[in-house]
Amino acid sequence: MNDAIAAIELGRRIDITRQPDFTLGDLRVIPTAREVIANGRHIRLQPRVMQVLIALARAGGEVVSRQSLVEVCWGAVVVGDDSLNRCIQSLRRLSQEEAQGAFVIETVPRLGYRMSADVTYPPAEAQRPAAPDRRYWPVVAGGLVAMILLAITASLLGHPGAARWSIERSEPLVSTPLIERYPALSPDGTMIAYSAGPDLLSRHIYLKRLSGGESIQLTSDGLDDVSPTWSRDGSRIAYSTFRQGEPCRIMVVPVPAGLATQLGRCLSAERSQVLWNPSANSLFFLDAAKTGASTQIFSLDLASGRSAPIDHPPGGVDDTLLAVSPDSRLLLVARTSANANDYRLVIHDQHTGRETRLARAPPTAEPGAWAEDSKSVFVADAARAGSTLWRYPIDGGPGERLLTMPFEIGRLSSGPGGLLAAEYNTGRSNLATLSAAGSPEIIDPANGATWSPAFAPDGTLAMGSDRGGEPGVWLMRPGGHGRLLLRAPAGCPCSMTWSPSGASLAYVTNEGSPSVRIAGATGEELGRIRVPGTDAGKPAWMADGRSLVFPVRDAGGWRIWRADLGRPDPPAPITGYGWESVRTDGDVLYGVRSSEPGIWRIGPPAVRLTDQFGIYQYESWTIFRRQIIFVDPTRLDHPRLLSVPLDGGPQRLFADLPNAATGTDFTINPRTGVPVYVEEVSKDSDIELLHLARR
Repeated sequence: MNDAIAAIELGRRIDITRQPDFTLGDLRVIPTAREVIANGRHIRLQPRVMQVLIALARAGGEVVSRQSLVEVCWGAVVVGDDSLNRCIQSLRRLSQEEAQGAFVIETVPRLGYRMSADVTYPPAEAQRPAAPDRRYWPVVAGGLVAMILLAITASLLGHPGAARWSIERSEPLVSTPLIERYPALSPDGTMIAYSAGPDLLSRHIYLKRLSGGESIQLTSDGLDDVSPTWSRDGSRIAYSTFRQGEPCRIMVVPVPAGLATQLGRCLSAERSQVLWNPSANSLFFLDAAKTGASTQIFSLDLASGRSAPIDHPPGGVDDTLLAVSPDSRLLLVARTSANANDYRLVIHDQHTGRETRLARAPPTAEPGAWAEDSKSVFVADAARAGSTLWRYPIDGGPGERLLTMPFEIGRLSSGPGGLLAAEYNTGRSNLATLSAAGSPEIIDPANGATWSPAFAPDGTLAMGSDRGGEPGVWLMRPGGHGRLLLRAPAGCPCSMTWSPSGASLAYVTNEGSPSVRIAGATGEELGRIRVPGTDAGKPAWMADGRSLVFPVRDAGGWRIWRADLGRPDPPAPITGYGWESVRTDGDVLYGVRSSEPGIWRIGPPAVRLTDQFGIYQYESWTIFRRQIIFVDPTRLDHPRLLSVPLDGGPQRLFADLPNAATGTDFTINPRTGVPVYVEEVSKDSDIELLHLARR
């Protein structure tokens, strides 16, 4: 038995944060970033898939038993055969579809698996992160490597000799086939509560010790249970529940087990985030006074059961509560407002009511947690492909970059002793259509995310995608494959729509400020409309193909604007406030209101054509062959499209959308009348535990 296979059979758990880079033929593997590079493309792997790849590669062509793979990749976690089978299937698909057969995984009956590949490990000196030009910074621990990274960070941020925060080590904490989100570390730092389930509609609250062992399921009510939060003494966990069409419920359950009881109920919000107030017998939660009103932070007094708002954002502004400081005085709030970039992070002092903006934080930094001393916050910035974890002092000092990863870092939870739990979100979404048999058929198999499909009259399909490593617009001709039309690295190209002739493509992007851009069929820019506000929705073409209408949000709310291309006149509003989405049929406008369900002919007078369309679905509809086609908001468990004639008439089923993503983007093929929509091919969220130190 060679040394490599001996290490595996001895059951040494694979820690991908400590694994060196290596190559499999022409495929480069970077374990610390959980990615492989094939033909210049960066492909993200789930943590378990990367562990299995490492185990098979380091075996040197020897057979590795299934039991050994489970031991070194899952440790003490009890898993079924399906977990390992899915990892093997993912790796085989990677080799066949992306890596041109760089490796082959052979199943050896009754024994295990064997990898055939040319495996090369670069010399040790080539592994040192001495040069800061690596695409992603790995999470590293201890010794010389940590000192080198710390020195690099200090040189980048200045202030030599000052104490710096760093991540000393990282370890998978919760990683199963379920989607695990909403991490919440216990006050004493010994346990974590989280929400998990097979999808985002039927999750439960779980509890796990940081020292290891199996998770304990705390709730089983048949609802979607999310946002666990600990009482100060760690004896109870509060959380919120979701059931479509009902205001959310705020529940509490004793730890480690017991009967859940209801503490309160939202006024109108179906979903809410809940946080325990460390210094009082109360909870913070998100709600709105009525449907369509601004989202506010409310306080629920547990003794009386009464709730009251504690902040008062102006009209048209929504607040999201992110974290409560350990001293319970300060709240970290994300505020969607009519100011720069329509987004800011705010520190709210609940004792005085005073608010200050978190200086220097990126406009896309949202998930947050407080440092133990209540003097700084941790936020994740996901402005581009991947995420960067930052620490920002609340006194306005410069931020510190702690970690960059090639996937989304989601919600954060801090604990004592420098503990920080983080969601690591991965997934793949592709465009699907319906086969002749009515089953879904992927039409653009590629890694990464795909969004905003739009058909031209000749059947050319445009879509947004990050499959090239950064956001861009891709085209697919009838019967052809996707090709890159243009790159948009500084802003996501969204909400695409073709002109009536198919010669121009309009889309919305945000590169410092929102704008509507018009591109030609070969990628050249034909025009750019600066949006007179802070947010813009999907544009629609008028019949002449030279004018665009689009919703814009400013200090007064949403309304529809019009821009005439090729004319010097600036865009101008053509409706009053209250219209959040618009489509056209010739020169007739149809729209969705900001605060009232339904789809309307804008008029005057405004005429409602259907009242079934939800106010939060404003993009999930289109007009096709004198019909309004829209996503049925009442069947989240069975996605489908409904239709209603523009001239009035009964509502009908248009098509089922098997495996469609929640709130899916869709378009209709003008040649066949068959929808193309975004299918969530794979979705996973795991929870990682980071150990931070200040040196």
